[in-house]
Amino acid sequence: MTDRKKVGSFYTPKSIADFLVNYLCDKLQGRQDISVLEPSAGDGVFVKTIYSHGTLSDRIKKVVAVEQSKRELNKIAKAVRHESFSAIHSDFLEFQNENKQKFSLVVGNPPYIKKSLLKASQIEHCKLIHQNANLADTKPKNIWTAFLVRCIEFTAEDGILAFVLPSELLQVKFAAELRELILREFERVEIFTFNELLFNDCKGQDTVLL
Repeated sequence: MTDRKKVGSFYTPKSIADFLVNYLCDKLQGRQDISVLEPSAGDGVFVKTIYSHGTLSDRIKKVVAVEQSKRELNKIAKAVRHESFSAIHSDFLEFQNENKQKFSLVVGNPPYIKKSLLKASQIEHCKLIHQNANLADTKPKNIWTAFLVRCIEFTAEDGILAFVLPSELLQVKFAAELRELILREFERVEIFTFNELLFNDCKGQDTVLL
């Protein structure tokens, strides 16, 4: 088994990051002092795309990027070098216990890791996140569900959440509560689907943009 599968590290293609950031820029038109959370920064494609976007980068107040790989985080920090950027070396499941902030934009591609590959501490964190959100099914099937639930809570009242997620969000029984949560918490929900797989190295996993 590869390390990438163990940590759910399937990085977002730049073409998708470019599309999503361009699309979000239109949604954020007119807003100033934008705050951004990237809960699983990976290779930093979303962070770098945000800072390289001319009409968006000037309105950024702060960007917080959380990543458990110190090596990847150092690469992002070297590439960005902006006073509004904060690089947090942490597992998001640990970070979320301490974070009290809400953000204008929460964007990213949460890791896809089945329960059988999670550490006991990660499973416990996921259970508590589900439980605190009053979900009936507190047992995590995959780590991405806990990322989604917690990041909904970290999205400001007038904020936007934009995630790359497995299409099982729309298909499987255990995700029904998540769909209800999304529809309850957000005024508008938009979903992009694709005719082809976005991640060639994650065979068989269809993906959507939420």
